[in-house]
Amino acid sequence: MTHLWEIDHPYYANEGNYYKAGLHNQFASWDEFMTTTFFDGDRDLNLLYRWDWRKPGHHEWDGPEYLLLFFMLQRKAICCSVEIPVTEADEPRVRWFLEDCAQAMRATWEPIALGQPGEEGARLRGEIAELRQENADYEKAFGLNEGAAA
Repeated sequence: MTHLWEIDHPYYANEGNYYKAGLHNQFASWDEFMTTTFFDGDRDLNLLYRWDWRKPGHHEWDGPEYLLLFFMLQRKAICCSVEIPVTEADEPRVRWFLEDCAQAMRATWEPIALGQPGEEGARLRGEIAELRQENADYEKAFGLNEGAAA
């Protein structure tokens, strides 16, 4: 099984909230975090949409080891984050929490499967790529979009 700190998610998320200060919560330990409504509250209200385990020596990180959790508090449209110092010993409890949160995300996206795209999705992406190329060729042939920003 892959350790949580070995996962390098695509792109990144910034801590806190761009529009309002004070929405990055820091906890002293995983045990302290477990006493909050982020941990034991309604998964739909506190929807976890991303997590990143930062561990020295992994993914060009050399700072302290901690877990970042990113939530959307859906009913109030509040985006916020949580930072928790963790150790390898916390991994089983963190994994359980993340798996539980993933169930809420799956339910939110029903009936869309959250696995690898199927053959139909791959076929449609191929058709879209062909249409984009045909459109670009047409625009070039007729001198459309000349001087447009690339």
